[in-house]
Amino acid sequence: PPFKGDLQQLSWVISNLVTNALRFTNPEGSVNITASFDGKNLIISVRDTGTGIDQKELEKIFDKFVQLEDSGSPTPGSVGLGLSIAKEIVELYGGRIWAESQVGVGSTFTFTIPINERIVTDNIEAI
Repeated sequence: PPFKGDLQQLSWVISNLVTNALRFTNPEGSVNITASFDGKNLIISVRDTGTGIDQKELEKIFDKFVQLEDSGSPTPGSVGLGLSIAKEIVELYGGRIWAESQVGVGSTFTFTIPINERIVTDNIEAI
């Protein structure tokens, strides 16, 4: 079934997750994107073989202004809003987003969006 939301916003969420994965993965590593449909939800995952995220940091990774302290990759100009905005967009579409990670192994960021429900777009500007 077709996605009845703003494809530009969906693309922004995916782009943000991929950009973060590339930022924290060395050149010899890999970043994989998968997309599937379970009959009700669009499921998109971005998996990397990067530095990984400590479990304590993982709990707050979607909060505003959070940047990983020991990421080993300072991001000039970043204020730590990308993942919180991604979460707001996904939740406005009735979906959810989460991360799984292991330090030294990598991370997987996954989000789901129901595509058979009415999509809310009026409040997107509030982000």
